[in-house]
Amino acid sequence: MKQMHITSIVITIIACISHLHATEPGTAGQLQQPQAAASAAAIGDAARPLPFRPGDALEIVTYPDSTGFPAGFYAIDGEGFVDFPIIGYVKVTGMSSDALAKMLAEKYVDFMRYPHMRIRPLIRVALNGGFFRPGLYWVNPHATLWETIQTAGGTQRMDGFKKLKWERDRIVVNNDLVPLIQDGKSLYQIGFKTGDQLTVLQQPLKTGWEVFRTDVLPIISFSISTAVSVITLYNTFMLYDYYRSNR
Repeated sequence: MKQMHITSIVITIIACISHLHATEPGTAGQLQQPQAAASAAAIGDAARPLPFRPGDALEIVTYPDSTGFPAGFYAIDGEGFVDFPIIGYVKVTGMSSDALAKMLAEKYVDFMRYPHMRIRPLIRVALNGGFFRPGLYWVNPHATLWETIQTAGGTQRMDGFKKLKWERDRIVVNNDLVPLIQDGKSLYQIGFKTGDQLTVLQQPLKTGWEVFRTDVLPIISFSISTAVSVITLYNTFMLYDYYRSNR
């Protein structure tokens, strides 16, 4: 009996030791997983290009009050500085969006009821020609081409998408933008750069009658008037020649 009791104690000790060895790798795996995720995030942040460039702009969005201080649009000057309220000029071209948002939240903590904000980089895009609201716009580079066109109210022509041209430095980059609009890719994904232009034919689409009335009818009227004038001159000359020969 005593031998059986000693044997059971030894088996229990061995089982406890085995259990400890079995749980240690799992615990180590759980501790390493956040480190691996943090490393991957760091690599992703390092690979992501800095979003702010001289001559562009940024938008500050505050939460939960989207109209609260310091929400709004801020231009980036040629040296990469932004003139923020209260704190003045800050060089942003060497910062990420998250780093800038964290810094501003710390600076404005005494002026914000909810110090939660998000910063969006903006690029310059010109929408020219036959848009309902043509002009120069700050556009989020992660917006789609469809959203960018919507910013200017869309095209005036029903076939406006087919008449769109993408230009850069006076060179047409692409004049067939319908597939890019349908794909739903962002401006960044399709290669848009700050300063690019979207131009659409401004002349409104005409019906058959409008084309005849504005383009064909004036030519016909001019031709008839010219023919009548020539015939009148000819008849006048012939009448004059007849009277002169019968004198």
